[in-house]
Amino acid sequence: MPPKFHRCLQVLAGLTFLFCGLGIISTIVSLKYETEANKCISTVDGRDLCQALHYNWILLGGAFAFIVALSLLEIKIAKPKH
Repeated sequence: MPPKFHRCLQVLAGLTFLFCGLGIISTIVSLKYETEANKCISTVDGRDLCQALHYNWILLGGAFAFIVALSLLEIKIAKPKH
């Protein structure tokens, strides 16, 4: 795998990890302030916050696994011929 491509994948995986982490925090805050009587449905926009939280956790775990896999992947750098 070329080093530039590997670096781009690392950056994208890192951004996905951060985006999902922020999504989890946002959903937890919404669960606290936008629901009534321990329900998962938002009173503001009507979406299922528990389902959104579940999907964000799955994506966060996938991004983490992808970051670990990329860190273990060996990069083959072509040596210049003399």
